[in-house]
Amino acid sequence: MSQDYTTEQTGYFAATRIHLSDKFKAIVGARLASWNRQGVSYGTDQDYGDDDVFIPYAGLLYSLNDSHTIYTSYTEIFKPQNAVDADDNYLDPLTGLNYEIGLKSTYFNDALHTNITYFQTQQENLAVVDPDFVPRPDKLAAYKEADGVESDGYELEVVGQIMDGWKINANYTAFEATAEDSSGTSNTVNTRFPRKIFRLFNTFEYNQFTLGAGISWEGENYTDIKSPLGNVRVEQPAYSLINLMARYQHNEALSVQLNIDNAFDKEYYSQIGFYSQLAYGEPRNISLSLHYKL
Repeated sequence: MSQDYTTEQTGYFAATRIHLSDKFKAIVGARLASWNRQGVSYGTDQDYGDDDVFIPYAGLLYSLNDSHTIYTSYTEIFKPQNAVDADDNYLDPLTGLNYEIGLKSTYFNDALHTNITYFQTQQENLAVVDPDFVPRPDKLAAYKEADGVESDGYELEVVGQIMDGWKINANYTAFEATAEDSSGTSNTVNTRFPRKIFRLFNTFEYNQFTLGAGISWEGENYTDIKSPLGNVRVEQPAYSLINLMARYQHNEALSVQLNIDNAFDKEYYSQIGFYSQLAYGEPRNISLSLHYKL
């Protein structure tokens, strides 16, 4: 067995809300985290961890009026990682800082909610694929730590009811992530994750029927892989998936629902480069379910 180990994590969390005024509120909290890993991994004894790591959090909220609230937050990052390097050593825990500022709004008597957020993250020890590692039969991939990783982006979200019978759930996220190498050159990291993602799903209710339709879109992404045949760049162009649903509510207890995921049977990769492999995403999937509540 290549790996036989146990990882234990414990934590204590406390937070408090402070009403500075009728419109101005603060949230202050912290987590005390500990973790330990023991066992054997690829022939190497494992027995290490961290005790009582202090992870603070703070946030401020200001109500412009009954419908709009500005907020900002700050939190530190600490997260043990399972990635190993070319020598089968586990990478150090991920650490860093995260900042956010945003605007939350409500419309139509609190029926519809929107959220606009700008975020910035600074990370140390981030696990990224080691492009210099050549896969072996006993080891398909290795990772290395990227320091000075800076990410920034924004998120737009709309959730709720636009009008009677019409509900919407939409989200758009865009970000960039870069790190400087030893020469001071800035490079994009973790390119196998799309930098832009859009999700939209609508449901329409009429009498006992509910119809739903949505789209899931992801921007392009790629991975550079070193193989015995040389360097290879594996790319996934931007793609969209269409999902559909229909439900008939016979009474309060009985309903029947039809779901069609990836309705147009789009062929795409759900992952590229992970352990130097490709994996196709789910093809068209149709399910019919009957629900009965006692």
